[in-house]
Amino acid sequence: MSFELSSRLQDYLRRRATLQDMESWLVPRLPLYLDDPDSAAGQLAGAIELLLSELHAGLRTERSLRAALRRYHTRLQTIWIRYPSVEAEDTATSSSTPRLLRGSGLPLIPQPIWNIEFLEVS
Repeated sequence: MSFELSSRLQDYLRRRATLQDMESWLVPRLPLYLDDPDSAAGQLAGAIELLLSELHAGLRTERSLRAALRRYHTRLQTIWIRYPSVEAEDTATSSSTPRLLRGSGLPLIPQPIWNIEFLEVS
């Protein structure tokens, strides 16, 4: 599921999907991602949700939203790997990313931190 979130975001950032496409896909899945807020997917979903709320409140334009998402996604440095597993519960995380807030309210990711999540291929 983390891979799918990253792919959907990349589609939006590369203008292969609209903001409405990304938002309508993400909103029903937010509880699943935010259930584990320390995971890379949880942090990414939280950042997207925060930026979308700023956009809808008139605090941000879509252009600035896209730029902020691009910066955040680049800083996250997460490798999304599809890995066939024997058991559905195979998950490994190299480290938890600290929640340091500065300026925009998005978590600041100190370098280098790699969060690798292994996903079951469905």
